[in-house]
Amino acid sequence: MFQFRAFLFVGLLIVVGFAEVVLAEDLNLKYHWESNKEIKDAVKERKGKTSLSKLAAKMKPGTWEVLECKRVDRLMVVATRGKSSKGKVKSYHIAGWTDDGHWDSREGQFLFMGFRKYMKFINYSDKKNEWTALPPPFTALALKDEPFKDPRTGRNGHVYTNNAFDQEKGVFYHSLNGSGITYSYDLKEKKWSKIDMGGYIEFFPGVGLLSFGRTKSKDYGSDVFVYDEKRKKKKLFAKHPMIIYHTMIRYNPFLHEMLFVGGNSHKQEAFKMDAKGKITKIADAPASVISPENKRGLSIRSDYLVVDPISGFYLVFRLNDLYEIDTVKNTWKKVEGFKKPWNRYQMPVPSAVPEYGVIMIVDKKTYVYKHNAPAFKFKK
Repeated sequence: MFQFRAFLFVGLLIVVGFAEVVLAEDLNLKYHWESNKEIKDAVKERKGKTSLSKLAAKMKPGTWEVLECKRVDRLMVVATRGKSSKGKVKSYHIAGWTDDGHWDSREGQFLFMGFRKYMKFINYSDKKNEWTALPPPFTALALKDEPFKDPRTGRNGHVYTNNAFDQEKGVFYHSLNGSGITYSYDLKEKKWSKIDMGGYIEFFPGVGLLSFGRTKSKDYGSDVFVYDEKRKKKKLFAKHPMIIYHTMIRYNPFLHEMLFVGGNSHKQEAFKMDAKGKITKIADAPASVISPENKRGLSIRSDYLVVDPISGFYLVFRLNDLYEIDTVKNTWKKVEGFKKPWNRYQMPVPSAVPEYGVIMIVDKKTYVYKHNAPAFKFKK
């Protein structure tokens, strides 16, 4: 096992675990991966046979491990059309300002659309124990056989909260920064399509693909839209009191709700939203989340919001700290003794791996962390 202080490296994979949860009366397994027989059977076929599942099973709560795996060269950078002063092709890191990796439990794969001027679609295969790159909708090369052409005039920005995943249908979404367009990738058909809806996105099972955009309203900070699959257009779903800019957004399959944390205008604030669009303010984060150096609060700039796949708590990785959010009890808790294994110059990307009780975080390496908390108890 590794000590926390041993991991000031780049890149990781995290496993998260146990904390007391008060269960709401109407909760069940409906939106959890175990409710889908096809997915459950696929997980059963892999579990105990793959490097990741074996590593996760042997770990003790509160420890880190490195996942040794193959990966393509320069996995976390994307090439652009520009060249440096030495004539070399410029490349940029595809993460930073994002916590938006997603795990496909059916196929056993980590999915992340990275972006810095151009897109790069990467995945980790549980079966192969390998990181590879998948074809994006288009590249800087603008090849003839690419399904789409670059619609933008400017090419700056980051990933932010611009990725989403529909586990039931096996469709991955990426909202291209500055374009007003979301691209959807059917994993089974291996085919890209286009949706006329942009902004930050997140998938809410039973509701659909949601988009969040700022509004000029004096009463609300952001409009929440849902994409209408039949009419092929977005429609208003809710009005959010937060100005959702650099805000972290995450759906929780245990509680069937969505959480919004921080942002430029909301350093300590958090709200939750249910499947009907009802938005409720929860307790503010403790004052300790405010950086003493620059007075910055919680935001997608350097923080990560993930759902613990064992306890169902929300976890916020903030600088060198870890916070648990219990939206049922309406509490925040700082996890004592926790140390992040990445430094301020690293830009890892996380995703929960529900069936193994882990969270993957990747950059130059892949690590695993197992959190110390009791398992969530579903109502039968």
